[in-house]
Amino acid sequence: MDAHQIASGQAPAAIIEELSRRIGKRFLDHPFRNGVNKDNFETVIADYLAMSIAFPFIQAGAIHETYKAAQRAGGDTDKNAEITGGPSALFWCGTK
Repeated sequence: MDAHQIASGQAPAAIIEELSRRIGKRFLDHPFRNGVNKDNFETVIADYLAMSIAFPFIQAGAIHETYKAAQRAGGDTDKNAEITGGPSALFWCGTK
């Protein structure tokens, strides 16, 4: 299975389950699970800031292989690649 197949939604359920297991093992609790209150505000807002800063880089990494595959193909992409890449391209063009 290549990155294009994964990015276009063709990944088998087993891969998604394995990724979920690994993420759950590494990150035991979601930072927003208990809400925001006076006692946890600093921790929660620090996590939120980190996610906000990281988002553009995560998004770029997520579409990188799909974008390269579309360039190599030199033609139309499949519908799943368009669904993935379209909003990402609009996001990036809108931030400049």
